[in-house]
Amino acid sequence: MMSTAQFYTDLPPLYQFVETTNIANFVAVPVDWVAVITDIAGSTQAIAQGRYKEVNLLGASSIAVVLNQAIGVDI
Repeated sequence: MMSTAQFYTDLPPLYQFVETTNIANFVAVPVDWVAVITDIAGSTQAIAQGRYKEVNLLGASSIAVVLNQAIGVDI
């Protein structure tokens, strides 16, 4: 298990994007981490309609919400 402080530094480099799909390259995150996953409902259709700026704004807004709630937490 990698340490929280050095997690990104200790990750082995991947040189081709396709390497991200190889299970051998997966690394467990530190046990004290929490993952936040969001989804923009209808984003595929909105992007197809040319509304990508709205989708990006909503995605950025979800990041802002997490940062605003995580006061005092090192992110």
